[in-house]
This record gives sequence, structure tokens and C-alpha cells, in this order.
Amino acid sequence: MKKILILSISFLFLFSACNVPTYPKESMDQSLKELIKKESGIDSTVTIIGNTIYLDIETEGFLSSDDKDLQDAQHNFSVAVSNILRVVLSSDSNIKYMVVNAFTPQKNILYRYIQNIDDYKSYYYERISRDDYFSRNILELKAGKDIVKKIIDDKHEITNDEFAGRLIVADIERLGYRNPFLGEIIRLVSPEYGGISGNILTLKTKAQKIDSETKQILETAINNSGKEFAGKYKANIKQINLAGYNNKTYIKVRLS
Repeated sequence: MKKILILSISFLFLFSACNVPTYPKESMDQSLKELIKKESGIDSTVTIIGNTIYLDIETEGFLSSDDKDLQDAQHNFSVAVSNILRVVLSSDSNIKYMVVNAFTPQKNILYRYIQNIDDYKSYYYERISRDDYFSRNILELKAGKDIVKKIIDDKHEITNDEFAGRLIVADIERLGYRNPFLGEIIRLVSPEYGGISGNILTLKTKAQKIDSETKQILETAINNSGKEFAGKYKANIKQINLAGYNNKTYIKVRLS
């Protein structure tokens, strides 16, 4: 994924410094669809709601056992990410968040990328490091027709608190990749973003019960990720709860 993002960034040294918008906000959605069609040959859907732009693309290959099919799917995803950044940064819009949804024709697998445009600008102008920049990007892989359809249909304006909350979840998942032993424990719980009410972020889990050792490990991970990203974005998140879909709360972590 880092290679995809580096490819995306390489397009922008040319386009982001222009004073006159290459892609006026009035026709930005159509321009983006035409650009993706030209460079990848695939159709796309663009939806703009407030400060958030959504790009939906259907691409085959994610479930193929053929390496070339998978490479083609990854290429289409790369084109989508680079083009949406290119268009947004070369427009006069007020877009702050971008979401790319890439899914199979059956809509049973979804590969999702979410980014704060200001984070790219901070990286471009060397206000944040490369590692910090990549830690601020959200990648989600979802499976199941009902789940994928619900995510694709949910188009709304992303808030600063929501973005920070989703980053907290993503960072907990990354901890599992960095440490395979912790990864096994985290995957048993598989925390997901559940929403924000007031200053409380709720993470949801399908787990029916959590033992004391797992609870202690998760409390530490939630506390560390919560403080880091709530702090970076000055989010109004003071407490993080981990709850089941049965509404039973397993963990409460105060960040202050």
C-alpha cells in the first residue's frame, strides 16, 4: 500500500502548486470520473457530501488465484487513489476527506481507503514525517454482501472526531500486524468503529466474552492509540468503550 501512496504523491508535485484550479469544484466529480475512465478504463461513481468526497469503483481480481488479475485490481485501486488526490488538490473545493471504495462485482469484498487531505499537505511541506504520514491513512478490508452494501450506501460528511476514531481502530489493527502474538488476541476481538456520542468513542466487537488477560492487553492498546490520535487531531474523545453487539460493555478506557 505504501507503494500505491508514493505513486499517488508523485503525481502531485506538478499539480498542487497551481493558483488557477485545474478542476473547478462545480465539475470536479465529472472530471474525476473521466480521468479514471481514461487511465484505467473502468467506470466509477463520485459522491460529494460537504467536506467529503467518495469514489466507488468496481474491479475484478481481488478474489482471483491468478497473479495478473490481482495485479490489475491493485493497479485500478492505485489509479483511483492517485487520481482522487490529484483532482482534489488541483481544485478550488473545500474537500477535507477522501474515501475510495473498491469492490468486486458481487459486492462481497470491499477494499477501502480513507485519508485526510490536510495530512498529505503536511507531508508534502515536510511538517510531518513519512512514517507519521502513513500512520494517518486508513485501510479497511471488509467481507460479506450485507456489510459491503451498508458501507457503500453510507455516504456522509466525515467529522474530525470520526476520522480520529477510525484511525484509533486502524492503529490497533496495525499493532496486530506488527506483533503476531498480539495479533492473534486482537483478531479474536476484531474491534470495529462503532460511532461517537458526545465525547465517547465506541468500538464494537462480535466477541461474546473477553477474558481478563485479553482485556488487559486491549485496554493498553486502546489507551495508547487513543491518546496518540485523539491528541494529533485534537479530537473531542475523552473515553473509549469496547462493547458487543448485544450492547454489553466490556472495556472502558478514560483518556484524560
